[in-house]
Amino acid sequence: VEMAAGHISNQYIAAQGPLASTCAEFWLMCWEQYSPVIVMLTNTTERGRVKCHQYWPEELETFQFKFPAKKSSPAFELHVSTISSKESFSLSRLAHQDLLVLQQISKGIAERELTISRIKVAGPGVSGFAVLTSHETQHEEYRKITQLQFMNWPDHGVPENSIDLINFIKHVKSLKDKRKSPRTVVHCSAGIGRTGVFITMETAMDLIDKRQSVYPLQILKSLRDQRAMLIQTIAQYQFVCEAILTYFQCQLLSITAPR
Repeated sequence: VEMAAGHISNQYIAAQGPLASTCAEFWLMCWEQYSPVIVMLTNTTERGRVKCHQYWPEELETFQFKFPAKKSSPAFELHVSTISSKESFSLSRLAHQDLLVLQQISKGIAERELTISRIKVAGPGVSGFAVLTSHETQHEEYRKITQLQFMNWPDHGVPENSIDLINFIKHVKSLKDKRKSPRTVVHCSAGIGRTGVFITMETAMDLIDKRQSVYPLQILKSLRDQRAMLIQTIAQYQFVCEAILTYFQCQLLSITAPR
């Protein structure tokens, strides 16, 4: 998906959440497309239903994906390792009898630093998958990937607070700028509802930052020309319009505030 409007150009890979049977292809796509940033907008399970396979390893583990030789390329392996994982928290003050208690409240955002490396294999090779318990692998090519997960977003629903999503997108944008990301992988479960809201919102924020006009319906029509059904429900479209207005008002206040 490519959004080019108002002197901005953003490229996205709007993807379905990986299944257990498609993890190898997902990571191969990330490798081939040079995507250093993955945005995940779902939990692995919601309301007792699997929404997305855990396609990344736990810390101190490595996923080994084997790819056999083809006419166009020799056999190789992709090794994916999780270097670090952290969840964002905020402090909330709670009055308990005569005491003031500070409680950690999850912001519903996780950030994982991963590495992916490509290793040539002699011979025809085979398809396969394994979990390794060591990062000590010999690699010819090595890249860093950051996965950012927004967890407080129900399927077919909307986040409780648009400010949380705005701050999340600002963090994603900052990371993309640092990594000089050519295109960002964005996925939820089906890859259309929450994914469509995210792409629409980031596009609108970029336009506002450049003091360009924003037409949400026009943005959405352009997106749907490239991937059908982006933004699934009326509630999701209403949410993104209200979030765009909130961001515009915040930017307007920052411009007009006395210095």
